[in-house]
Amino acid sequence: MKTATKTRFGLLATGLLLGLPATADGQPAVFEDVVPQQAQEDTIYKSARRAMNQGQYERAVELYRQAIAEEPQYAADALYYQALAYQKMGGNSNYRAALAALERQFEQYPDAATHAEAQALAMRVQGDLARQGDARAAEALAREAERMQREMERDIQRELSRTEADLERQHREIERQAAQIERMSEREMEAEARRQHEMQSAAQREAEMKMFALQALMESDPETAIPILENILTTRTPETAVLRQQAVFLLARQEGDPRTTDLMLDIMQNDPDPEVQMHAAHWLARSSDPRATNALMSAARSGDVELQEAAVFALGQMPGPQSSAALKEIASEPGVDPEVRALAIHGLAMQPSAENARYLEELFRTLPKGETDSREAALFALSQSPGAVDGDFLYSVAADPSEDPEIREMALFAAARNGSLTPARLGEIYKDAETQEMKEQVMFALTQSEDPAAFDVLLEIARTETDPDLRENAVYWVGHSDDPRAKALMLEILEQ
Repeated sequence: MKTATKTRFGLLATGLLLGLPATADGQPAVFEDVVPQQAQEDTIYKSARRAMNQGQYERAVELYRQAIAEEPQYAADALYYQALAYQKMGGNSNYRAALAALERQFEQYPDAATHAEAQALAMRVQGDLARQGDARAAEALAREAERMQREMERDIQRELSRTEADLERQHREIERQAAQIERMSEREMEAEARRQHEMQSAAQREAEMKMFALQALMESDPETAIPILENILTTRTPETAVLRQQAVFLLARQEGDPRTTDLMLDIMQNDPDPEVQMHAAHWLARSSDPRATNALMSAARSGDVELQEAAVFALGQMPGPQSSAALKEIASEPGVDPEVRALAIHGLAMQPSAENARYLEELFRTLPKGETDSREAALFALSQSPGAVDGDFLYSVAADPSEDPEIREMALFAAARNGSLTPARLGEIYKDAETQEMKEQVMFALTQSEDPAAFDVLLEIARTETDPDLRENAVYWVGHSDDPRAKALMLEILEQ
């Protein structure tokens, strides 16, 4: 569980980084003419990923193109990330280029590790095109939505057919048949198997027909359908857990019915299955009923960690002073599970304010250094509060050599997002940084600063840095500045 949470917050930070706009021209040719080859141990694919992380989407597209041609071991995933870079740049031509790259992955690499992400990206790109007025994209998107809806409804209907009585009856029948099979010849066994298959197919069709009827009844006559769903939801045996999950989904469609809230509250508080409880908690997060907030606060203090996580996540989706106070209380509780604490802090990131920023700074100072996930989550939450963060605080964290490198990098990320560190301080951190990753974060922070002095620091790095990768990044950023000194540096490099 710890790794999963850490990954969630890492992806959130990366997602914000990738959301930065691309440069006006985005052409990497200036530097590539100067430094035709990177260190041999590096790969084109790795360089492409680095360009992607720095928001250099045009450069990333070209590098991924090279990786696809020259590094076949990376080709499948490179096609996905190339499509993502196209999508980030925007525009109809780039969207269509993204779809072409994704289609190539689907055809040539159906088993790619990024296949699921590629399918989701294709949907997003079709949506982007549809919003631009592309009729074909809108039609394709509508067809896919209809297909997904049909599949979901079919799955629900199949699960709803598996009542406890049916399972018990089938179990008894299987036991009876097993005794008969022991006495059958091979030919008789084959004949019996065919007969059973036919019976099961007929029973399945009958069950599906009943589920179609229940869904239609929910849409046309909820007064009749809801008691049936209520009966399913109150039959709380292990065998019906999946069935109850799907019943919660159907019930959630009746948002205007007060009985829905009553049932969801009862499910979250009393259902023995954590998955069923979590489904109900997610629905309650959308409810305006004050009882929903109170129930989620109570669940957040339960002894079941999975239920706690679901309740805390739901509270984070309910902005307001009551939920904010509850999240702070949970985040500050000494004995709370670190996963739950990190989720509570993430919930506060969804409610940025000067008050919450002050609380998060104080919380960071009191958290033990061993709770890396929670401390990273606090710094990430601070990155969502532009203008409300104390620059001295972030500087003290980023410049502290005793801190975990990931913590220092997250402090720099927060500083870049809210502009709370001066270029001079960033330059000091760069000189003392011991890792390449730390220096890259400093450069990123400098590129986000509106202070003219930030360019002076970047220019100095571009002139003096000895590491080829770091110098390449610095030259790239300097080269996309309108400052006349940028042109002078490019000419200086070309003359060397």
